[in-house]
Amino acid sequence: MNFTAWIDVALGLTIVYLGTSLFVTIINEYISQALSLRGRQLVKSIAALIDNEDIKRKLSASPALKPFFEGNVQEASSYVDPGLLARMLVGTLSADGTGGVSVSAITDNIKKLPEGNLKIQLQGLVVTTTNSIEDMTAAVSQWVDRSLTMLGEHYKRWLQIISFGIGLLVASAFNIDTIALSDRLYSNKEARDEIATYTLSITEQTDGASVAECMKTDKDKRKEETKCIPLLGLVGAIELKNSNLGSIPIGWNKQSWDDLVSARDICKWIFAIIGWILTALAVSLGAPFWFDLLNNLVNIRHSMVKPQAQKPEGGK
Repeated sequence: MNFTAWIDVALGLTIVYLGTSLFVTIINEYISQALSLRGRQLVKSIAALIDNEDIKRKLSASPALKPFFEGNVQEASSYVDPGLLARMLVGTLSADGTGGVSVSAITDNIKKLPEGNLKIQLQGLVVTTTNSIEDMTAAVSQWVDRSLTMLGEHYKRWLQIISFGIGLLVASAFNIDTIALSDRLYSNKEARDEIATYTLSITEQTDGASVAECMKTDKDKRKEETKCIPLLGLVGAIELKNSNLGSIPIGWNKQSWDDLVSARDICKWIFAIIGWILTALAVSLGAPFWFDLLNNLVNIRHSMVKPQAQKPEGGK
């Protein structure tokens, strides 16, 4: 088998992983929204960031911040504006007790805070900023943004675990077996050609930016976005096992079910389970990863196509 065939096998696996990842992402959205997972994480992160009860009470005066400081995860959104939080925090600290605001009051009020994470961080920011409320606000905004991003890594790891679990359920429910799929693509040129053609059409119709934007778009509006149509078509190809994926072995039919259920050879079950686990592990890497890899593989495949020899002038 030549190297081009191996690239086509990799293309087939990658497009299946991409479609399955998109499908799992959609399921994750429903779960996250139903359980308010993002809101819960933000409430915990902000509580760890602002660990002073008096400051929390003052910041909760803002309707946009109130759900986060009162721990109302049902009303808390999935995003908090670092700039708004910084402006409210600096405004609270800059009050000089006479009804006015001043830069010197910020330093004095920070010194009066009880010992804690908030006081330590703000003292460091005061030292590195100039005597300007605007500069202090910008520095606090950057600190909030960086801190929430780092604290949000726990949420991302937890979401990756959830993705693996859902990916395993999807892989077994739709019989997306990496081992069986690799074997079929390796041994069947027609199947490789079919899925390679479909893969090339997907990469021509969309790009990495579209994938990222579609995943951030609300699930109800996603169906109306033209740039999301190819991706949703890929999800449908995985879910419904339509003709777009050709003759690759995805989904259950009477033969595949009978072959596995009636199998007396335990090895068939072992290989099937391993194949589903491999699929779930691949899906947990996320759709952006697989789309980037898909584009790299397509570029490699294009570079391997030999140009046709030109006939000399005069037809000789």
